[in-house]
Amino acid sequence: MGRIQGFLGGVLLTSTLTYLTALEINSNKTAVSNALRNSAKIIDDRDKEVSFKENVIEINSRPSILETSKDIWNNEVIKATNFLYSLSWYGFGQSISNEVKKIVRNE
Repeated sequence: MGRIQGFLGGVLLTSTLTYLTALEINSNKTAVSNALRNSAKIIDDRDKEVSFKENVIEINSRPSILETSKDIWNNEVIKATNFLYSLSWYGFGQSISNEVKKIVRNE
């Protein structure tokens, strides 16, 4: 009786591991498939015209003025952050350094 229970336990363990491995492989296959599909879409759309969206906040309806002001505030913060990321800090530093050199040499 003990041998059969050990055999059945081994079969159960092996089949469980096989099932879980198959689920993981299927999950990975789906993720890779989606990534490849998105990459192919990006490559196919690279020559298409990009339609620019106007800088308008779309507000449908809000439960309160507080939510609307939060959206406006968040939009302003995002614009300021994008502006800071768009600056060429290296060029800015070089121009400041050149101006300081000019001032020092003239004195």
